Amino acid sequence: MPAKDVFFHWMDYCMLVLTLLLSCAVGIYYGIAERNKSTAVDYLMAGRSMPVWPVSFSLFVSFLSSISFLGDPVEVYYYGAIYWSMTLGFLIGLPIIAHVFAPILYRMKLISVCEYLEIRYNSKVRIICSIISGIGMMLFMGVVLYAPSLALSQVTGLDVWLCIMVVGVACTFYTSLGGMKAVLWADTMQFFLMMAGLLAIFIQGILKLGGISNIWNISKQGGRLNFFEFNPSPFYRSTFWTFVIGGVFRALNPHVSGQVWVQRYCSLKSEKDVKLAIYLNLPLYLIFLTLFTGNGLVLYAYYNGCDPMQQGRIRKPDQMIPLLVLELFQTLPGVSGLFLGSLVSASLRSAFNGIYNFSPLLYPALGPIINIVCSLLIWMITVSFLKVRKYYDSNSTKDEKIERVAYDKDYPGLLPFAPIGEIRTTTV
Repeated sequence: MPAKDVFFHWMDYCMLVLTLLLSCAVGIYYGIAERNKSTAVDYLMAGRSMPVWPVSFSLFVSFLSSISFLGDPVEVYYYGAIYWSMTLGFLIGLPIIAHVFAPILYRMKLISVCEYLEIRYNSKVRIICSIISGIGMMLFMGVVLYAPSLALSQVTGLDVWLCIMVVGVACTFYTSLGGMKAVLWADTMQFFLMMAGLLAIFIQGILKLGGISNIWNISKQGGRLNFFEFNPSPFYRSTFWTFVIGGVFRALNPHVSGQVWVQRYCSLKSEKDVKLAIYLNLPLYLIFLTLFTGNGLVLYAYYNGCDPMQQGRIRKPDQMIPLLVLELFQTLPGVSGLFLGSLVSASLRSAFNGIYNFSPLLYPALGPIINIVCSLLIWMITVSFLKVRKYYDSNSTKDEKIERVAYDKDYPGLLPFAPIGEIRTTTV
């Protein structure tokens, strides 16, 4: 049955506000503490003096986004726990990064990863690649920023434009004021918030479903415990080989060529610290991918025999986790807000990456104001999604509009999380 009359409690709002306030507080602190340090190295590289553990947390959370929270458990729901095999790919790929690529990048003392292209080729190649990379990242950030803003709008009743400003200002505020140090320590805080959101779903799911053994048995009966699918065919969608090999290259790509990751390597004190920070990511990937897999099995066991997609309760698979959260925590005020807070944190994390991906290119000319310039560009791109939606709504048929209104009335509790960037319509 649909979850009706499920709305946000005042404690849920507190969790959301706390997420943004903590991030801004970090920016204020480092903006004051580091106000006399204004060189590019201090601002963009944290003076190359950061301790290992916040950089390690930042390296890890830079890999996560709202897509991970909403999509990865649904992957397990539909295709099974073979998804967990990707953990083995990371366990193989990260040591390669730590011993082969990261030391070379660290010794070069790069501020921008594209500086390597200037050393290898010339400055024109560097500028062209920097611009292309920056534009691509900002386009992606438009989607990322739109997602939590839309969710906040539906929770609070505020206009989406205002929510975009709230989320965007929080992001711009502490990245511009506090620089890389603020970002690294905020990442550390957000890591624990994300962990709390995932653990809350997993633990409450176990309690609701009668224990891990019951979840395991239901998943086994449904064929979701396919850990050992060794089919060698490249045309078979989900196998041990595709996830392990894919996991290796999924780890290599950002950690070797991504501005965000290289910037963090170079913020550390020594090459030894770089290797240690990467190795500390091994248990983090193991924990989070296990939680994503566990939440996927909880999702399958909870909706076993009553798929919300088939029942018409949701329109897209990425709405499954939000629906599960609302139904699991109806009697626990604040936990749904914790989940949305973790989702906002993941989106903010991606937005920071976008800003700092482009900052090193123009920092010499604009200084700290470059973060504000980049944020304004991201906001402009995000607003374009609103224009598309309004155009779509203005050209929708009468039946489509009636159907959307009926959906909103039937499932009010789902509105705080839906649609995460999606326009829900079905012609009736």
